[in-house]
Amino acid sequence: MVAAAVAALVAAVFLMRSAASGRQATAKYAAPGARRSAAREDDGDPAVSERGMWDALDEGRDPTERPVDTEGR
Repeated sequence: MVAAAVAALVAAVFLMRSAASGRQATAKYAAPGARRSAAREDDGDPAVSERGMWDALDEGRDPTERPVDTEGR
C-alpha cells in the first residue's frame, strides 16, 4: 500500500514536470505573426535566420536577393 502511494507520487511529479516543459512545444501552433515576432526577438537579423528565410518565401520575396544599393551612383 505504501509502495503504491510512493509510485503515485513519483508519477505525479513526472507528469507535472512534463506539463511544465510542454509549454514551449505549443509554440509550433502559434499564429504566423506571433512566430515571426518571436523569431525577430530571438535573432538580431531575421533575414539570416532559417525562420526569416521561410517567412520571406511565404511573403513572396526572394530572401537571397540583396537590396539594390543606389547610393553613390
